[in-house]
Amino acid sequence: MGLWSALQLAAMTLSFLVFVSSTRGGLSPLRLCLLVAFPFAGLGALGLGMLLRVPAWIRSDLRTAVLVHDADFMAYGALLGLVIAYAVLARRRGFEAWAALDSLAAPLGVLVGVARIGCFLVGCDHGAVTDVPWAVRYPAGTAAFRRHLDAGLIHAPDTRSLPVHPAQLYESLVGAAMVIVVLALGWKSRRSARPPAPGALFVAAAVTYAVGRFLVELTRGDDRGMLGPLSTPQWLSVAVVLYLGARALDPGRPAIGRDDAAERA
Repeated sequence: MGLWSALQLAAMTLSFLVFVSSTRGGLSPLRLCLLVAFPFAGLGALGLGMLLRVPAWIRSDLRTAVLVHDADFMAYGALLGLVIAYAVLARRRGFEAWAALDSLAAPLGVLVGVARIGCFLVGCDHGAVTDVPWAVRYPAGTAAFRRHLDAGLIHAPDTRSLPVHPAQLYESLVGAAMVIVVLALGWKSRRSARPPAPGALFVAAAVTYAVGRFLVELTRGDDRGMLGPLSTPQWLSVAVVLYLGARALDPGRPAIGRDDAAERA
């Protein structure tokens, strides 16, 4: 877990440095907003994990251990906690939330990309069993090994798990895709001399993550909770795409851009 924690800290540090590079001048007050919002990523990760454990908690006659000690840390919860806290803090500083979220779009991709490398190295959030040439095996004591042992797929004398998809690295590539999409939209807007609509960069990054995460889930082999044919993260991905799609089509969305928001700050 020490290695995992170090990579999560590195992910936050790198994402913040990218954020600093895009928030000069009138946008610099947003930096404090992001710093204060970072702890809410942890609260969101734990909170969503606990929320998803409520049915099991009820079935266990309300045993606290089931709700607290068995709670999962959910990446979606971390991102939602961070984004919501940052948007609220930005508004309190006088910024229009959607315009402020644009500055967070690329850093979120960096955060996802680096954080998932940490998950890959320690074996959490592992992929499903596969025979693809780039499959990986995890040593005894890792989540993949324990899951395969509990399922009877391997036995106690074994020292490695079965080969599994490096699903964490697939999600790291989704993070890279988020950054590329944001940079491409920014480049296109500069060439056309027309700034993107407030929130457009964030929406593009968020939809890229949601679609990518939905697809990555097809290769996951750990327990994320299932509701019908889809996993919990897949349902969340569908909800994100539907919400942001409806938001993008909303004719009443505020049209305050970065410059206007900076003047109000």
